Amino acid sequence: MEGRGRFAEGGLSALGPVRAWSIVIGTLVGILLPLLSKFYPRYDKWIPSAAGIGLAWTFQWYYSLLFFLGALLAYGFEKKSLEKSKEFLFPVASGLIAGGSLMAVLIIFCNNGPQIIRQLFSE
Repeated sequence: MEGRGRFAEGGLSALGPVRAWSIVIGTLVGILLPLLSKFYPRYDKWIPSAAGIGLAWTFQWYYSLLFFLGALLAYGFEKKSLEKSKEFLFPVASGLIAGGSLMAVLIIFCNNGPQIIRQLFSE
């Protein structure tokens, strides 16, 4: 069948040893971290988030930097005005994320729109 990915045929054996072991190790870390938080709640704030670690491996490096800078801004805003931060921090951050996502879709459509339209309406 055409259009399938490079690893579509052959199952896990097509991945190779490094990729297969990476899946196993990632799965174990993803299971271990929440269990550590559950069994050692006293140290919960020092145990990294499994979701955060997983996302760190999928995003480009600069997203982590942007998350860090956003967290610093939020921390400063919270220290300056706790009441306003409780009211505005979450909606503003959500709006920035949604706006960035919509802008990315718009840019993709502007760059590839004619090709997309041709593919949708061609026979």
